[in-house]
Amino acid sequence: ISIFVRHCFCTQTVSTHSITTMDNTLTIMAIKNCIGKTLLSVSRIQSYYNDKEDKESMGDLEFTFNDGLFLTLKGAGDAESIKAENTKGEIYESFQVTDHSVCSWRLLDLTSDVLWSRLIGQTLRSGEVEWYMDKGVEDRLTACILYFTSDFLIFYSDESDNNIFSVNVTLPFVDRET
Repeated sequence: ISIFVRHCFCTQTVSTHSITTMDNTLTIMAIKNCIGKTLLSVSRIQSYYNDKEDKESMGDLEFTFNDGLFLTLKGAGDAESIKAENTKGEIYESFQVTDHSVCSWRLLDLTSDVLWSRLIGQTLRSGEVEWYMDKGVEDRLTACILYFTSDFLIFYSDESDNNIFSVNVTLPFVDRET
């Protein structure tokens, strides 16, 4: 039972943000807390604009394990980093974007979805995080992989701050030098 940390290094500064090493450590600990537990349900927290689903971002992911522990995966809000928490996912309060546009969130149960139902009943065996290091910029976690009994899940945030995740699909190569 383990967490593997893959370090990636960059020699040029990409951006600045407020994610700290402590935030990264808390993310790793949140994932580690769930290792050895059996998955009971999966939900995603999806954003909507004027009641239409935001198709660019897949939202946050909320896992519930057999002992009632939660694991929520989400973007850290800096268009580069992810974080994990052992809390129930947050359904944010709706707000007015413009006079004619409203942003809202909904919790969508994925447990009975064909793809996601594969994970239900499996035990989280290990996790892997990609810890990205830029010269002159705070470290950040850019992706994680959760390895269950026979399947795996990848979660990352793209350059537009959209959360992306998939089951049994490998993480794309990202050349952060360009």
